[in-house]
Amino acid sequence: GYSSSECNDDIKFTRNQYPYSSRGAANSSNNSGSDLLLLTGRHASLPEGRKSWGDMPSRDYLRGQAGNDGSFPNYVHSQVLVRDIATDVQLPLPLPLCRVLLLDSSSPVIAQWESDRGDVNFSKSDWTFPPATPRELERHDSEHQLIASGSMMGAHRTTTFERHRNGSFLQLSETQIIDCDDSEKLAFTVSERSPRRGFSIKVRIQLRSSQENACEATVLGEIRPVGKNMSNQGAVHKAFLLVLKEIKERYGTEGGGLM
Repeated sequence: GYSSSECNDDIKFTRNQYPYSSRGAANSSNNSGSDLLLLTGRHASLPEGRKSWGDMPSRDYLRGQAGNDGSFPNYVHSQVLVRDIATDVQLPLPLPLCRVLLLDSSSPVIAQWESDRGDVNFSKSDWTFPPATPRELERHDSEHQLIASGSMMGAHRTTTFERHRNGSFLQLSETQIIDCDDSEKLAFTVSERSPRRGFSIKVRIQLRSSQENACEATVLGEIRPVGKNMSNQGAVHKAFLLVLKEIKERYGTEGGGLM
């Protein structure tokens, strides 16, 4: 479900080389029956922990492992990788104002951010609260009134947009879920609905009140490898770095980033 039971204090976003060959066996006059028996035995013995030769890693997988010199991790399908996108960002605005600027789709901050990121034709659903929650049936004249009238915890909405890719426009969507919303903290998650470069992506944004007229922002990226073929670990790592760079450009502090 989309609801959260309580505001957490912290978001945890946490070959073998055989001395024999067929050519050598045919041409050597010194090969004996014991040699042939030794050769057959070596081929017949499975490595420890393997039940059949079909359990052995593929050639592509072994190539990928050989190409990893330890400078990058081994990527495992669906394993969550958490990375800092922006940390300890000091915003010279009180938390209530930052809250409205980030949650209200008509705010100048969101309008400028959407323009800078290069996507077009944005369409947003209404904020919806989970069933059987106090705010489920509330009706307001505007989104601004809805946000200003109480905590948005548990609310969610979906945004669709078009992104230019490979000479055409691709329709994409993302879901925004409010994990916590009180006088001390705002936390929400943006989940991209389609994988990007073989990775599924969630971005967790948290704002904490640090002073009367200031707040502190933190952005974390949760990135999961979901590609079908991960045998070439070097290629997976390059794709991961590109995805991380794109997330930082979109939600970080540089250029047109949200922070």
